[in-house]
Amino acid sequence: MPTPDQTVEPLGRRERKKVETRRAIRDAALALALEGGVDGMTVARISEVADIAPRTFFNYFSCKEDALVTDGAGAGAQLREAIVARPEGEAPVDALRAAIIASDFVAGMQSGREQMRQRHCLIQDDPALLTRQLAQFAAVERAFAEGVAVRTGLDPDDLRPATLAALALGVVRVAVRRWTADGSESPADLIASGFDLLQHGVFAEGATTRPAEGATPA
Repeated sequence: MPTPDQTVEPLGRRERKKVETRRAIRDAALALALEGGVDGMTVARISEVADIAPRTFFNYFSCKEDALVTDGAGAGAQLREAIVARPEGEAPVDALRAAIIASDFVAGMQSGREQMRQRHCLIQDDPALLTRQLAQFAAVERAFAEGVAVRTGLDPDDLRPATLAALALGVVRVAVRRWTADGSESPADLIASGFDLLQHGVFAEGATTRPAEGATPA
């Protein structure tokens, strides 16, 4: 979902293979966790189902649990670059909104809603997975803060970029949670609505979320 002022470079053959392998590992891990639980899932079985060598698994994930949670480091690095690359002079909150909505993470959600819902349920029901997921969210939040810091000339730990990053991550998490539960609105629209509330005041008079596509205003 690139914006008009961004150019998307096509992935080379090697990069496409890496993306496909990562996806195969994650799909295999989810299928096995749903079938026999996280405790019964092993790296050996994941590798077998994904048709890779066990040593290849560790080129992508440090442990079996990481194959089930969000890749915070990977997503964060891409988002940080996208935030920094937004047009000069764009307000930090607008840069965050645009970078997030145009990200591969959001673009890939619509075609994988059921898998994302299943993964979300697994994580919420498993304390160890939830802990790792929160750590991945922290990595994404840090990336948001770093991207804003570069644009503003501030330190990432300054209260302003750190607070904006935390709020932006909150918008994403609420949008994803609502989308996995309902699905009547697109992830991009939900995130955009969350940023609308963030910018105009969540409880400000007249503040509302944008209607779902095709909905008739009351």
